[in-house]
Amino acid sequence: MNTFNCIPRHSFSRQQGIGLTELMIAMALALFLLLGLGTTFYGLSLTNKSIQGVPATTLVPGTAINSGLSGLQDSERMTMLFLGSAISAAGYYPANVGAQFPFAAPATGFSPNQTLSGTSGASPGTDSIAVRFESDMTANQGWQGCGGQAAPTTIYADTFSVANNMLQCTENGTLYPLVNGVASLTILYGLNTPGGFEYLPASSVSAWSEVKSINVTAQFVNPVATIAGQPATVSMTQTFVLMNGI
Repeated sequence: MNTFNCIPRHSFSRQQGIGLTELMIAMALALFLLLGLGTTFYGLSLTNKSIQGVPATTLVPGTAINSGLSGLQDSERMTMLFLGSAISAAGYYPANVGAQFPFAAPATGFSPNQTLSGTSGASPGTDSIAVRFESDMTANQGWQGCGGQAAPTTIYADTFSVANNMLQCTENGTLYPLVNGVASLTILYGLNTPGGFEYLPASSVSAWSEVKSINVTAQFVNPVATIAGQPATVSMTQTFVLMNGI
């Protein structure tokens, strides 16, 4: 008996692959989805670069407006990076010095053992902040300071301020320009008061060792201020917690 003839003929007809028509439809749908995702991504990138209602039609890649907004983002990021790193380094000293606190010698604006200081400007947005730290670059540790080349086991004082639309730092008497396009700097210091936790200007801080966090507001030159309805500056605020228990 031939068993092959016992297999139903219709069982072979059900085993069919994907036809050319189905494949073309699937490719068309995939391309459509990719086009939609690409359009969405491009729209989101324009939205992220748009500030204060700038029309997206003006944000053409390669134009002065688009470059200006990219520069603004860089200025915001670098300003907060410099200030945040300095605030975190306030009071830093190498572990190998033991229990001896190394900041006995006062510097301008500091009392003995004081590692954080600040001033309230005569006009709004002209505040400054200063930190002291000791370098330990022999072990490749610690904050190098705004000068970028810290000598081992040397005490540094870095003072940050804004002048001529530039964030600048004075380190042990040497001035370093850091970030362009910064219009002003307002700094408040968080500490416990009889009325609770408050942020106060430098002029109202009497016990610098009690400061727990610092609130920084920087105003940046608006690169699209010439567009109708745009302000001259845009602001960015960030709060930093002190790390070293000054």
